[in-house]
Amino acid sequence: AMDEIAEELRYLRKKAKSDPRQQMIQLGKPLPQLGACAHFKKSYKWYRFACCGRAFPCPECHVESGCPAAPLGAHATRMICGKCSMEQSYAPARPCEKCSFIMMARGSSHWDGGGGTRSLAAMSTKDAKKFKG
Repeated sequence: AMDEIAEELRYLRKKAKSDPRQQMIQLGKPLPQLGACAHFKKSYKWYRFACCGRAFPCPECHVESGCPAAPLGAHATRMICGKCSMEQSYAPARPCEKCSFIMMARGSSHWDGGGGTRSLAAMSTKDAKKFKG
């Protein structure tokens, strides 16, 4: 099954640039809803997932996309500013390095900016342990 997943991820990465959602990311222009979504209403960024090469407003949206690595807990390595669409390395509490936009609502308690320990950057996609149940 891991071979099939790897094959599908290769295919998704190859097609990532032509994905309609990815074409909404235009440097200098805001993301739809400033990057927020139905799951993360106060998160103003998108997350780029190395597994499928695509960016989504949140991990839940990633799961809904059908990426086979998403339900296994794939982590994002990069983030895209909701205001200017600048892609940068993942650092949840840091403002955008291009426009200084704060990508989460102040005082927001959801895990992304609060005391949560679900660090999306902590695990490499090459980490085999990550895919063990």
